[in-house]
Amino acid sequence: MSLLDTAAYLSEASDDDPAIAALDAAGCFRGGTFDPGPEGAVIVRDWQLADQQSGGPEDLLAALAAAAGRTPPGGPLVPPPAGPLDARLPASPL
Repeated sequence: MSLLDTAAYLSEASDDDPAIAALDAAGCFRGGTFDPGPEGAVIVRDWQLADQQSGGPEDLLAALAAAAGRTPPGGPLVPPPAGPLDARLPASPL
């Protein structure tokens, strides 16, 4: 899955999706742009540069929502949890 796949997924997702609601509550959609926060930016970068994706768009959104709760936009940069991106994504039924 690429970031474009996630964008396509989002075009079909409802506004009350729990991950979208969590990102909104953390302030990720302010000013007409999407800012996933410091840890979320690392997750997006790792996701974009990965040789193989470890999950689907819903997994990426869940990881971003969890990260935004820990390091919201404009907050201090806190190192992400140790380990590969897979450790930050919820288990996927794939």
